[in-house]
Amino acid sequence: MTRRIVKCRDCEAQLCAYIDDSLPLDERRAVEEHLLHCAACAAFHADAELAARTLRRAPAVKAPDALVAAIIHDTIGYAGRGPFAAGAAAPHNPPARLLRLLFGPILQPRFTMSMAVAALSFSMLTFQARNIWQGRQNGEFSAAGLGASVQSKIEAARRGAAEFFDGIVTIYKLQTGFAEQAAPPRPQGEGADER
Repeated sequence: MTRRIVKCRDCEAQLCAYIDDSLPLDERRAVEEHLLHCAACAAFHADAELAARTLRRAPAVKAPDALVAAIIHDTIGYAGRGPFAAGAAAPHNPPARLLRLLFGPILQPRFTMSMAVAALSFSMLTFQARNIWQGRQNGEFSAAGLGASVQSKIEAARRGAAEFFDGIVTIYKLQTGFAEQAAPPRPQGEGADER
């Protein structure tokens, strides 16, 4: 068995795997031998090992709900700045404002993904319908079998459309709920009766 020689750059690249104990045995031995003979890499290893031990001892922190909501707002583009928020488009550009109001909901990532899934489902349904029709033309299906098959496909399409609609309603509720949650509190005295 030939002895493997590790250079400093290879040792640095393998150090995380070495600390996590995920290196194969021969590579692990080569790194250990390099650490014995290289003071710079040994110091680097000591620092990395200390950082890893510190991270392992650190308590797990749960993200605050407000932070999670803010991240969701920013990633789906609806943090009170969305197409339905006041002043969503430039007030001096009415065409841009109108386009944003019309197409803003459609361009949301979840809506776009839902439309893509619906298009895929429709194409799969038409592909199956074509196969059924060709099978019927070739005499492979009986009329009763064809009717049952078409009925099952229609039922599957109906269920898919219902799930799609439910998804749109859920997204709308989430977005409007997040917008209400992200709205800054009104200072006292604005719009209230002052006595």
